[in-house]
Amino acid sequence: MMAGKKIEDAWIAATSIVLGAPLNGIDQYGKWLFSAMPAWREVKTKSGSAIVPGYAVFPSLPDSKVSLMKDIEKVGGIALDLGDTPSAGNLAYQMGREGRFIVDLVEGENFEVEKSSIYKNLSVANMCLDCFYSKFVAYDWFCDNNDHAFGCQFTFYSNFCIKCYHSSSLSRCFECDSCSKCSDSYFCHDCEGLQDCLFCFNVNNMRYAVANVVVGKEKFEGLKAELLDSVVRQLREKGSSPLSIYNF
Repeated sequence: MMAGKKIEDAWIAATSIVLGAPLNGIDQYGKWLFSAMPAWREVKTKSGSAIVPGYAVFPSLPDSKVSLMKDIEKVGGIALDLGDTPSAGNLAYQMGREGRFIVDLVEGENFEVEKSSIYKNLSVANMCLDCFYSKFVAYDWFCDNNDHAFGCQFTFYSNFCIKCYHSSSLSRCFECDSCSKCSDSYFCHDCEGLQDCLFCFNVNNMRYAVANVVVGKEKFEGLKAELLDSVVRQLREKGSSPLSIYNF
């Protein structure tokens, strides 16, 4: 299933603002958006597609044991055949054969959510796991209160962000990790209060800085344009970019 039109429109809006150019077809960038996150897997069940998390006990579950919340009554209604002389061994055998694990949890009011698991109060979302109180989000894991966020992990109260991690209160940021209260910043780590910055780390309250050095608006914008032109070209040609906050 392809992402819905509203998600696609939100993705185009986000890439236009954050990367300076619209990118069409969010699904072709899914592997790239997930590239810094723990792996999930998708399991086809009789009732639909299930997203199985890649943490805790979930990776050890065989596909045949995966079920959805909508199946809970059906699973709960299975009658076990314990034979004429019930025993703990027979019970264990029957449970092993018939038991299922529910991998999704859905609460609250949700609208137009596709291929997602463990969420609450999501609006227009696709391929999200452990996400809550957000809208126009896709390919996110464990995020709350976001708007137009794509490929983000442990990122909260942020908007128009792409591939940001362990951060909060970001606006129009790309490839930022462990940052807070930053805007229009790219490839930054462990920073707070940045505006219009590139490749900064372990600093606070800077503007028009590159690698922790203030360079002024004109030089910053020139370097930013050169960087984003390269990223967009790579994405359009290959569906991916090797540049990451974790490897530059």
